[in-house]
Amino acid sequence: MAKIFQLTIGFVLLLFTLGCLSCNNNSGKENSLAENPDSIKMIIAKFNDALPLTFDSGNELDSIYYDKVGNEAVFSMVIDDAVGVVDMDSLLSGGEAAKKLLISELKTNGKALDMYKQLAQGGLDLRTVMMGKRGRSSCQVMLSAQQVMDIKADKNGENKASQAAISSRDSLDLLIDSINALCPDSVSKKITMTKVQVENNYLVYNYVCDEDGVTVDRMKGEMKGWKASADSKLRHPEPQLLALMKLCINNSLGMKHRYMGKETKQAIDYSFSAVDLSKMCNHPLPEGYVEIKERIKEPKPQQPASNNDAQRRVNGIY
Repeated sequence: MAKIFQLTIGFVLLLFTLGCLSCNNNSGKENSLAENPDSIKMIIAKFNDALPLTFDSGNELDSIYYDKVGNEAVFSMVIDDAVGVVDMDSLLSGGEAAKKLLISELKTNGKALDMYKQLAQGGLDLRTVMMGKRGRSSCQVMLSAQQVMDIKADKNGENKASQAAISSRDSLDLLIDSINALCPDSVSKKITMTKVQVENNYLVYNYVCDEDGVTVDRMKGEMKGWKASADSKLRHPEPQLLALMKLCINNSLGMKHRYMGKETKQAIDYSFSAVDLSKMCNHPLPEGYVEIKERIKEPKPQQPASNNDAQRRVNGIY
């Protein structure tokens, strides 16, 4: 009986504390959770009882703890790197793409968003540590209390295709940021990857070649062999490459590798369109897919040489 009484008192106290959080916080420190660490711990313990929460993407809100020194509620989120969307060995250090990904996840999960908001209403800042399931590399994303309160839940239940497109693009931005964080990256003694970017309808990997060792003209002769080798890998992809291909397809993108001479600035490339990738890995193109035409600068037409010009060349004048 005494145990039931204690539990009842504890539950009433929790309801009272949460009720205070829902009031307007105009009284400053009087309503601040930071002034009552025991209340914070009690609320977080209650939230942890409801964790883990799994998002539609496969990512998971795992646990929460209170950092008294920083006056922060620290959330642990496990990223499903098993699908290869993010290379967790080179995960970005809390960039805008990671913040976008977190906010998009919270918009689609009311329970998780409610936890963030209740702690934000108490005047706490929110820190989220993202960690890969396999690689265990991590990054941190900071959200102020006001940023959390500004997040609006997706109450209208927009169609899953639309949500998937948003999540897919955020995942692509996260991947690009994580790769560019490592650039410049030496691929070989003579070739360096400088950046990755979305251009027209391709995910483009840019490389610079040291022409003292590898000339662009020589690379042109080897390009067919390089593309054939890449073609073989794409038709029999490793799990992480397969996931990258699907991510590109979901965003209507192909894959392109562009090589530029360090001195001459001449560029050559080989590419696979989204349609090519779709056929290679048997993954459907997005509904309503329309190929974007590449914006290529047409070379200026050459004027035919006159008879006088031809005679001058013969005479060695120019």
